[in-house]
Amino acid sequence: MKNNRIFKACEVNCNKDGWVVDLSPENIVNPDCYWYFKTKKQCKQFLILISDGWDIKAANEACQFTEKQIINKLNNCWNLYK
Repeated sequence: MKNNRIFKACEVNCNKDGWVVDLSPENIVNPDCYWYFKTKKQCKQFLILISDGWDIKAANEACQFTEKQIINKLNNCWNLYK
């Protein structure tokens, strides 16, 4: 099933790459409610976190990194404490 809240960024701005999550109320278009991501997978993760009750800004931060980037950041932190 297609999620209408997720679409390509080029559909709203031909100069943008990536994907958009639209958190506007139903049947209303509000670009202030658009959240931009590099991948569609990040958009899906963002919506899952929002539906689970996460704060929007916290969910956005959590979804801006790939799994590999998160692992690298954790490894860097671990290396500081060795």
